[in-house]
Amino acid sequence: MNLFGEFEKRRGCTPPIPASKCEKGNQADELTDTWKVLKLAFDGRLRQSCLIPVLPEYRVVFGDVIWICPDEDRVQNKQAAGEVAFTPDELMDIIRIAAQDQQSAAGIVAVKKSFGGIITR
Repeated sequence: MNLFGEFEKRRGCTPPIPASKCEKGNQADELTDTWKVLKLAFDGRLRQSCLIPVLPEYRVVFGDVIWICPDEDRVQNKQAAGEVAFTPDELMDIIRIAAQDQQSAAGIVAVKKSFGGIITR
């Protein structure tokens, strides 16, 4: 199940958030769309935090947008500012749960939003 789409206008989804929505860094040229951000994150090559959109059918789990951050320190900084943020490993775990049970995944994300911290297996 694919939780994040290509966000193309022709599909009626939110267009990609441009690289300017990522924190300043030397990856700005690479981070032109959501797929590139996710690929870098899941390959372990993301070096800056990026705000990415969520497909409408999965906003019940994640909300409209989330931050994906390269490390736990940056996740905690975003959470301290009231943002929803995940490490790549956390996000992958939540995606796996949401693929089977959106209600359970939404509950985990709600607890994370309320109390912060890092989701572990």
